[in-house]
Amino acid sequence: GPGDSGFFSEEPILESSDFSSGSAGSAGSGDSGMMASGSGSATGPDGTAGSSMDGFGSSGKADIGNGSSGSFNANPFDGGSDSGTQEARLQSFHATSDLKDIHFNFDQYDLDSNSKKVLEQNASFLKSNPDMRVEIQGHCDERGTNNYNIALGERRAHSTKKYLVAQGVDSSRVNVISYGEEKPFCSDSNENCWFQNRRAHFMVAR
Repeated sequence: GPGDSGFFSEEPILESSDFSSGSAGSAGSGDSGMMASGSGSATGPDGTAGSSMDGFGSSGKADIGNGSSGSFNANPFDGGSDSGTQEARLQSFHATSDLKDIHFNFDQYDLDSNSKKVLEQNASFLKSNPDMRVEIQGHCDERGTNNYNIALGERRAHSTKKYLVAQGVDSSRVNVISYGEEKPFCSDSNENCWFQNRRAHFMVAR
């Protein structure tokens, strides 16, 4: 896929502290791979439907560049701070039923109205628990290259973090990581399962 380089292991390897891309755009390669990020970063392309496979040149994809539209030229490993990531790795994050996952359309990282409603509820919970840290994990479906999905998962996690911060959650409390297609929620190869795998998942630590 575009922007692919090198080999990535199953363990998170990159962190970045901020997400400067627009809310939507167009990407072109797929769902798989994994990438970590200290104060926020994830990667992988997914979607709910489409005639082409996830991230392989279909139109209306999320833009992973530096604006609201365009092609995928950005290096997902540019920038970032190690301190936030190192601190986050020392903490033990665990699942919680208090924070709900959100899902994404095929090869997209922008938030729909339903996702925003869920994130507003999640933000309210986090603001009422100020000592809680959260990790947002970006996930993709199985379609596409590892490197591309690493980047898409990162954008999904960053987009999610950005909305939480806009709702009043302190950005320093939010860690972002991408697992691409490496940790699927569902293992079947069908549209319903792929949709469940295209998600931002929440873990917490105190």
